[in-house]
Amino acid sequence: MFRAIRRSNLALPMDVCQDILTRGSYGTLALLGDDDYPYAVPVNYVLDGKNIYVHCAPEGHKMDAIARHDKASFSVVEAHKVNPEDLSTDYRSVLVFGRIQVVEDNAEKLAALHLLCKKFVPDMGKDVEDYIARKAPTTAVIRLSIEHMSGKEGYRLARARNQESQA
Repeated sequence: MFRAIRRSNLALPMDVCQDILTRGSYGTLALLGDDDYPYAVPVNYVLDGKNIYVHCAPEGHKMDAIARHDKASFSVVEAHKVNPEDLSTDYRSVLVFGRIQVVEDNAEKLAALHLLCKKFVPDMGKDVEDYIARKAPTTAVIRLSIEHMSGKEGYRLARARNQESQA
């Protein structure tokens, strides 16, 4: 159902893909938008196992797109450096496909908001409870359930990783 990476020698192992998703601070969420135009928007997110959580406003383009169609993709780029000497790019990226929905269960919503706060403001301390209590009623949380994930890196990074594994 999902295509394999054409240049399999540049494919990242799943554990590296998981690490990139865990460490990333933002990704691009792609949905089927108005009039079937792609709608891709950068978002902050948190990974919790096989789900990606995003907070957003309870209405707008993103929410309308999710209501119409539950398939989505999500991409994260970990590294990007252009190498002018050989016209190449050092990069690592992950692409995820899955089903997206608005989180209706209040306990799951609050848990996702806690994970987001812990990731992005780890020193917030006990103020996080008050903040979440104030913001949760006017904040939506969406969950992207991962069905397929692949990662890819630039040729020079792949070569270096292969040399390390052979050493």
